[in-house]
Amino acid sequence: MRGIFPIALMIVLAVLIMACGGSSSAETESTGSAGAGSAPQLQLTPATPRADAGETGERVRPPSELDITIDNCTWEPVEAAGGPVELNLTFSITNNAPESLFATYRVQDSKGNIFRPKGFESSITIYTKESDGRTLNTDKFEVGATDLELVIAGQRRTTDIIPLENCTRP
Repeated sequence: MRGIFPIALMIVLAVLIMACGGSSSAETESTGSAGAGSAPQLQLTPATPRADAGETGERVRPPSELDITIDNCTWEPVEAAGGPVELNLTFSITNNAPESLFATYRVQDSKGNIFRPKGFESSITIYTKESDGRTLNTDKFEVGATDLELVIAGQRRTTDIIPLENCTRP
């Protein structure tokens, strides 16, 4: 058993040496090693610049396959006199993907406030080449806030952020 291990190790090393290029005469001439029995030299070439961000390992966000339209965005009092003012937002989503898409949506501001309808109401499934819409009503945000965003997050880890800076004020 002791004699088999060194022989197996030598075979593995010989295979690795041969896989790395062996000892061709062009390599020995270019590297300057001329001795018979000298170990072959491994030549490294510098990496070439990569064509796009996808090849460098950076995350590349695919273009959205959803067309999102803000149909209505207003701040309106709930009651005629003295009631709280709430954001009323209506939006439409058209799916241009070759398959059905599932997405969730929410409204958020830069202070960390998030409004998401309770339960399953915060999700939307849209079939290929079809559209669907939703309406949100909330008094969670400051009246007239200009830093609001509608966030649509799809199943492919794409996120569309739509600024709501043009909402009509009361």
